[in-house]
Amino acid sequence: MRGAELTRRGALLSLAAVLAGPAWAAAAAPPAPRVASLDWTLASACLSLGLVPAGVAETRAYGRWVVEPALPAGTVELGVREAPSLEGLAQLAPDLILVNGFHDALRARLERIAPTLSIDIYGDGRRPLAAAEDALRALGRRFGLDAEADAVVGGVDAGFARARAALGAAARPPVLPFNLADGRTLRLYGAGSLYADALERIGLASAWAGTTSPWGTATADFAALAAVPDATLVLVEPVPAEAEAVLTGGALWAGLVAGRRLVRLPAVWPFGEASAALRFAALLAAALTRGESSRDGRSADAR
Repeated sequence: MRGAELTRRGALLSLAAVLAGPAWAAAAAPPAPRVASLDWTLASACLSLGLVPAGVAETRAYGRWVVEPALPAGTVELGVREAPSLEGLAQLAPDLILVNGFHDALRARLERIAPTLSIDIYGDGRRPLAAAEDALRALGRRFGLDAEADAVVGGVDAGFARARAALGAAARPPVLPFNLADGRTLRLYGAGSLYADALERIGLASAWAGTTSPWGTATADFAALAAVPDATLVLVEPVPAEAEAVLTGGALWAGLVAGRRLVRLPAVWPFGEASAALRFAALLAAALTRGESSRDGRSADAR
């Protein structure tokens, strides 16, 4: 009996070890790093990797301009991106602060709070989409999320392929992506912009051939639309309140877009990472294929 009892006790102890194993493993797993991001693009990249930033600068504006991936409720507001709250950062006590080159002057002060990692995606001569994919992989290496980074990049590539297939093989006119800076000024996207790189991935091209900033942008008045009469116009939100009246009742605007294809897209962060590029391409492909007959300045919305 004693041998049988020992055998039974041994079996019970073995079963208990098996059942408790996952709890031990979970307890031993390192906690997710506590990350603060003063850069929306790097915050978005973290979210794409499944890592939720503890704090982000200008969270409300992020929700208006970046939109997706959305910041969870409870994300700590860290102030203005270029002039963050150092006190708020210190209270947050992050393990790492993510910044870009605009924060170089603050770097020494940030380093006193936590290790600081600077990643730039935009700049002279860069291809921002390729640089954004490199940034995802760099963050994956930093956080031990290499497989997740590869999966995100692979998913983005597959998404571009789907958008390109949806457009079909028919020749299409060039596309002119732009925002309205105010009621008189456009921000156009050409070479060096994320939008232009996304267009290239789906077999389209930006119609803007003029000079651009290191971020792929050019600022012009509404007359710039007349310089590309054959282009499909792609207005990307958000639209400032003072500009909405121009779109609905401005004679100049009406004359410029009369007889032309106009597509209006929801906000997609133009200085974003790879997931933003794919979102822009997917929304545009959906609008172009759903609104083939949109003419005379009527907008084929994609929402």
